[in-house]
Amino acid sequence: MKRKDAMKSCRFPFLVVFIAVCSIGCQPSRPSLIGVVTFDGKPLDNGTLQLIPDDKNTEKMPTGARISEGKYSIPSEPGIPEGIYTVRISSPEPVLLPPGFSINAPNALPPKLAAPADRIPAEWNTTSTHTIEIKKGRNQHNFAVTSE
Repeated sequence: MKRKDAMKSCRFPFLVVFIAVCSIGCQPSRPSLIGVVTFDGKPLDNGTLQLIPDDKNTEKMPTGARISEGKYSIPSEPGIPEGIYTVRISSPEPVLLPPGFSINAPNALPPKLAAPADRIPAEWNTTSTHTIEIKKGRNQHNFAVTSE
């Protein structure tokens, strides 16, 4: 009888550990997001995509992704919480140094440069009202931005 009681008492801790390990590995992943951004009909060479939560949920933070050759992605890890987001796209013009400037010149100081202009219109950037909905699983949203 004592052997059976000992086996029963060992089952419970084993079962608790088994359930705990399975629940860690079985947690659902967060939604992912992929897509393409075109600018005047061509893939946007480089830029950033920013997603701002619209529902004022304090658990959601703004998130984003780098755009390269028109493509962007936010994989399921870290993922993005479900909900409605305002989309902001940015792609600053490259900053060119003045002709003849060399960082290797003695006492060279970089010239004062104005903030680079953004190629993306304000309607897709600072004053954007474009929104997307992120749902469970894999999401895909493509954006066709025009300069006019």
